[in-house]
Amino acid sequence: MTSSHVNQLSRRFLVISRVLANTPYTPHTFHPKSEWKKSFRFLSRSKSGSKGKFGVKEYLDDYRYHIEYGGYLSNHAKHAVIALEGLGVSEERIGNYFDFYRKKHGLEPAIESKNAIDKTNWKKYIGEKKYFMDYVEFFDKEEKRLGMEGLINTYMPQLIDGCVSALHHCTIHLGWALHAKNRLMIIEGLAYFAFAHVPTHLPSSKEFKARQDSSVLDTLKAIAAAAESSQLSKWTDKVFADPKYSAERFHPELKDTGLQWRTIYIYIYVCMYI
Repeated sequence: MTSSHVNQLSRRFLVISRVLANTPYTPHTFHPKSEWKKSFRFLSRSKSGSKGKFGVKEYLDDYRYHIEYGGYLSNHAKHAVIALEGLGVSEERIGNYFDFYRKKHGLEPAIESKNAIDKTNWKKYIGEKKYFMDYVEFFDKEEKRLGMEGLINTYMPQLIDGCVSALHHCTIHLGWALHAKNRLMIIEGLAYFAFAHVPTHLPSSKEFKARQDSSVLDTLKAIAAAAESSQLSKWTDKVFADPKYSAERFHPELKDTGLQWRTIYIYIYVCMYI
């Protein structure tokens, strides 16, 4: 995979993340490459919270909070920081929002790395929702060895079939990170793919041919046309009505939001069988 392919992948991740997050695209001022905090210690802040010396870069480099909270909900704080900066919001107001989001949602402290992941076992724990910071630490070392392009070329082909993981939030997080060109956040996005991986590569009797679309929009239009011709809407109605696909069978904490699981099931069908 060449640099142009990586750039194209970056753009596609950005478009997909914007569609999934339902967030309008806003031109963004990119930040220079960040310096990695080897110790993985949380960045210090004044007692006044975000009104200290925290800027946008510091928020994106901040690992004080876990990638999820409440059992399965995804942490969107960094996404909001990037979007607000793109809208021209001041750092003080961004800090105020960050604190509001942190308190409102009860963000949980990051789980300290146990140094459990290395090149010999990184696949063993994929999708088990363990060792998030261990994966961050592992991909950090690999980026230093391979470079960012080499890291993406080496690991994304093995993780991309988990693009629906955490209800697409792995893709969303990585899309924001690529947009901001923030090294730490890109590594965090890859770690999220490994941490919450749910494969979509299901057995199929169909033979697939690679599409040669010129843009993501063309691909989406092709999916929509295929869905209409295959009467997907009638099939989805049956899925939504079938208790076999209830949230309880997938994850008990999704009981009150079972629509999410059934939406994932439909997405898998669209991706793999149309």
